[in-house]
Amino acid sequence: MLTLALLCEGGELSRRRVVQALRFVARWQSRAGWYYGIVSEGEIHHDCFTHYEGKYNMLLVRKHADLTYFVFRQIEAMRRLGMDVPEEIMRSAVMAADALKGMWERYGQIGQFVNAETGEILVGGTSCGAITPAALCAAAAVTGNGSYLETARAVGDYYDRCAIRVGYSTGGPGEILAAPDSESCAGLVEGFTALYEADGSDRWLECAKAAAHMLSSWVVGYDYAFPPESRFAKMGIRSAGSVWASV
Repeated sequence: MLTLALLCEGGELSRRRVVQALRFVARWQSRAGWYYGIVSEGEIHHDCFTHYEGKYNMLLVRKHADLTYFVFRQIEAMRRLGMDVPEEIMRSAVMAADALKGMWERYGQIGQFVNAETGEILVGGTSCGAITPAALCAAAAVTGNGSYLETARAVGDYYDRCAIRVGYSTGGPGEILAAPDSESCAGLVEGFTALYEADGSDRWLECAKAAAHMLSSWVVGYDYAFPPESRFAKMGIRSAGSVWASV
């Protein structure tokens, strides 16, 4: 995510480093197209919290959906800046979009945790992959493949029914099971906004506004009076405007 800003606003050195980072991303992807959740010192670590790593190859789908969206956004920016897009980065992004599209076609949902090697949903439901419509809209814009946009609309309809109309969203952070959270709300705002920008339907604009209202409900509206001897009080910490991650 950070590299998008560096690409758009940075100089030549920043742009070279952005391409380096995207090449790194492209190297750490399964044959099924899923980006691995954690890579450290050349080793893959799954989102299993050290349990059953090799058995489940668990990946939080939000990580993959976020990354797919931002890789395509950076491909768009590279083209706009007159830069060459390395073939391996484009190929990786398409594989990542196909993984999301394939999951929808296979399960009719995006799920929460997936086996990164097989694409099998390990934990279903939730709004964890709420940014998926934005990722697929970006894929459609870059590749010209209209089927990505068609899938984005279907996924958007799913999140409208399962999150917007019930008034809360769930499962965005990796460690809260399927609890209600603010982070998936942020994904919904981006996903519905991207759908609105892609096809101009007022339905998606209304969904985006509803998601923004949901997100605002997690924002602290006042400065809490911390105990005078507490570290936060001594530091002059203000709570207004901070956002609760989840319940």
